Amino acid sequence: MSLLEIIKNIKLEKVFSNRTASTYEIIKLENDYSVRLPEDYKQFLLYFGCGRIGNTEIYGLGCPDNAIPNLRFVIESVKKDNKSFPEMMIPIGKSFEGCFICILCAPYKNLAYGAIIECKTLNEHDKIMKNEMLIASSFENYIKIISASQNIKE
Repeated sequence: MSLLEIIKNIKLEKVFSNRTASTYEIIKLENDYSVRLPEDYKQFLLYFGCGRIGNTEIYGLGCPDNAIPNLRFVIESVKKDNKSFPEMMIPIGKSFEGCFICILCAPYKNLAYGAIIECKTLNEHDKIMKNEMLIASSFENYIKIISASQNIKE
């Protein structure tokens, strides 16, 4: 089953807007931040924009650009507040504990391109990320984990 079929079957709740991202918006974001988004996340942006699955909000494009969950707004806010936030990490959500959920746009440490990680803590004194924890090997697997953990049937 493809990512799109999985998301349609678990009934992603569209929040903030019914507009999806355009190919132009995705390319512009990639160029502006010098990243290459994984294909499965790009498909999510193109077909859904942003949304919520159960209690999990997923940041994206196609929503108002001056607040969360707009991806560009989130990236700007995070990088402004955390100067050493790694460039290859794009925040796509936040956990219940307030930790960033990030997608890797390049290999990082021993983690592969496209992996989804949780950044457990920030050192408030020098703004350094600590304790990154692998959640899923891909965005598609992350969606499957979310739906399983929240008892949402595919």
